[in-house]
Amino acid sequence: MKPAPLQLTDYFITKLNLEANQKYDPEGKVDADLDTIEVANKVEHFDFSEDGGSTWRVIMVIKQTIPKGRNIPYKFELELQGEVYAFSIIDKTRLETVVKANAPAMLFGAAREIIRAATGRGPYPAVVIPSTNFLSPPKKKTAKRVTTKKRVAQKPVTKKATRKKS
Repeated sequence: MKPAPLQLTDYFITKLNLEANQKYDPEGKVDADLDTIEVANKVEHFDFSEDGGSTWRVIMVIKQTIPKGRNIPYKFELELQGEVYAFSIIDKTRLETVVKANAPAMLFGAAREIIRAATGRGPYPAVVIPSTNFLSPPKKKTAKRVTTKKRVAQKPVTKKATRKKS
């Protein structure tokens, strides 16, 4: 077995609030979707080690809200803090990008399990939040002034049938 170039070396809960929704109807359809879950994270460089690797701190907050009139079993807020070690084999020019995309994903897996376990001890079925990714969208280029050309309607081209001479 070969270790991955990033390792989640430690994580812990800094905040956990969980409330069962007293108005939840277990017989009704669960009315939760991605607009009821908010995920925020922060990744910061912490330290370089003697072997050339580096340590990074990841802070993540996941909140589930219950908008009025929605049938959702739980409201929760989880804040986690984790430590990720990046081995020196990662190219230094890509290091920050690699860590910022992958370290939160590693911590998110732990967060999903904590939320499932906590809600599983409540009066309603356990919640498994949907997977996500932490790749940043491409940076938008500064928009240049766009000029539009007037389109001229063209007459459709029709092809005349030709007979083949024998």
